Amino acid sequence: MKKTLLIALITLLTVFSVTAENLKIKIEGPERSYNQMRIVNNTSKSDFDCKVYSLKQKDEKFIIQGTLGVFYLKETGDSDSCSMDLKKNSYIGIALPEDFGKCSYSINYQDLPFFDIVEITINDGENPEGQEF
Repeated sequence: MKKTLLIALITLLTVFSVTAENLKIKIEGPERSYNQMRIVNNTSKSDFDCKVYSLKQKDEKFIIQGTLGVFYLKETGDSDSCSMDLKKNSYIGIALPEDFGKCSYSINYQDLPFFDIVEITINDGENPEGQEF
């Protein structure tokens, strides 16, 4: 009974993680490295968490190297931050909940006296950049 329940739970978690909305972002900005990431919720969604992964490019695909942090966002306008080491030209992946729907992001780089921050704002809808006007 316990094995069946455990297998069902693992299968359910795998299905949720595969169907979740994912964002792949290249860290650019002026600094060589950043020591903090902040995620801002500018969507209509509330009470969700998102995981941030470091990604490594292998051929045409991106492979997860490790988890950088979990960010908890309660409401529109809420933000969460986490200390981490991010190098310029590296890639990160952000996994959002499966029911999140289409979203876009904007990225801002801040150079403060003790912190170099990568701030990612998640927005409702798709990013209109690159679309015909």
